[in-house]
Amino acid sequence: MSVFQLTSQRGAVGSEWWGEEFIDLMEEVGDVGRLSRGRTYARQGQIRSFSFTGDGVEATIIGSQMYRVTIIFPQYSSEEKKTILEWLKSQPAWMSHLFSGELAEEFVDTVREKSSVDIIPDYERMTVRCTCPDYSDPCKHAAAAYYYLGECIDKDPFLLFSLRGFAKEELLNEFRKTRQKGRNNGGTSNDTKDLMKTYYEMQLPLGTPIPVLPDEIEKHGRYIAGWGKSDVKLQRRDVALWLADAYPSASAFSRSIIRQLVTIASESSSEEKSVIRKTRKN
Repeated sequence: MSVFQLTSQRGAVGSEWWGEEFIDLMEEVGDVGRLSRGRTYARQGQIRSFSFTGDGVEATIIGSQMYRVTIIFPQYSSEEKKTILEWLKSQPAWMSHLFSGELAEEFVDTVREKSSVDIIPDYERMTVRCTCPDYSDPCKHAAAAYYYLGECIDKDPFLLFSLRGFAKEELLNEFRKTRQKGRNNGGTSNDTKDLMKTYYEMQLPLGTPIPVLPDEIEKHGRYIAGWGKSDVKLQRRDVALWLADAYPSASAFSRSIIRQLVTIASESSSEEKSVIRKTRKN
């Protein structure tokens, strides 16, 4: 028989904020003693089966005998799914994070505060059952299964969508559309009017060389945000995410450098004109 055991053998369960919040919502309403026994069960390998169903999980836990635990997630309504999609499409970086195995906290907070949709469900909205005679909710067996489920969500936040009726294929299709849109809009513009407009807005003398325009940096940043997972990690984080975050900073830095260069060029030009005037007098 298989054994399902928590990776975390001490301290808090989970290492990512979304996994911790999922578990915290259970711990806020659970009995301290039963929660402690549940963690012990999960850490000692007393979960003997654990499988995902369409809307939750089923598990068997060994206590004084074998007990069966069922956990069912509340399903997203069609309106909630539409709202989630609209928010993800409005910020491609959030979708990119999700497909790279990360859940943007800003996304979860925004959807909750502005649209009243909870990505991480409260424990009271979950349906949790156990075949043991303990009527506490959760009992120690249910708590063990819930802790293990929390660690699974910690590793794969997409479970917060797929177990609530939001198929990965649905989001993937929208992600592809957003990615394609990013490709279409991410190219560097060679339009002379746009270039003239940039010089004018920055008060640059015509002819001042600009290797990379700040606006173009921002365009490419949005383009990279639509890439999705790159399978290349840097400090355990997807390189595409590092780049998507870096481009806005690079754009601001580029603008400051250009301003400094213009100032230096202007000062140099004044000095050169002064030298020429002196030479002519002599």
